[in-house]
Amino acid sequence: MIYRTVDDAQAEARDEQADRELGTVLKLLYARGHHEAAQKFIGADSVYVDYIDSDWGIEYYEVVMVVDVDRFSEYEEGEAFEQIRVAFDEVWRKTKREARCVSVKPALVAAGWRDDVNALLRPRASNQAALVPLQPTAPRADGMSFRDRAELMLYNAFKAKQASLSPEATLTIVPNPAVRVPDRTWEPDFVIAYRGRVGVVEVDGTSHTRKYASDKSRDVILEDSGFALVMRLDVKDAEQPDQAAAFVDRFLRRLAQQSV
Repeated sequence: MIYRTVDDAQAEARDEQADRELGTVLKLLYARGHHEAAQKFIGADSVYVDYIDSDWGIEYYEVVMVVDVDRFSEYEEGEAFEQIRVAFDEVWRKTKREARCVSVKPALVAAGWRDDVNALLRPRASNQAALVPLQPTAPRADGMSFRDRAELMLYNAFKAKQASLSPEATLTIVPNPAVRVPDRTWEPDFVIAYRGRVGVVEVDGTSHTRKYASDKSRDVILEDSGFALVMRLDVKDAEQPDQAAAFVDRFLRRLAQQSV
């Protein structure tokens, strides 16, 4: 996070403190159950604080989240933005700083963007969602594609949990990979690696309501093929940030308990 003030030396002196404040804001959002706000906050490419004005000894700032243009539409102002603003005010209490507003702006594309545009027009080889072609309007985040909003919401929940863990004990998220098991190729919704164990998460929609036995057989095959755990989450729960976060905690706890 960068403090943009009228005094550059002051901004440099706050760098380390600013990074700690960022982490405190994120943990505060997560602890209060504001999971959607936490997901938006951690999902930003960067965050900086822009000086606006001062009055009666109080400095007022705008909190700006810089977001990749591919995900810019996900960041609509609303309750999550207000929760982030309030969290900053809590962290800044008694520091003579206040967050007046929270906004979002698109990140500038990298140099050589014309080559990137040309690459978009050419088909790419990828094992992500390779078996079932996705619609051009399919949700995307961090360069990866998702079949629907529910998958994206669950991905954000795993990503928020990932950010809350220490670097030496975190997790890997693999959405929609193509995997080869005996005699067939499948696409699990998520493959998760955590504490030396690998598990699968499937997001179940209405199409799964009448094929429970088939799904259980598939789960057994995946476990027989080396996955330590397979768990399923209803699509409606995946779309609820609090339910998705609770599922992530439960899945990781059970995955960590599996024998190696």
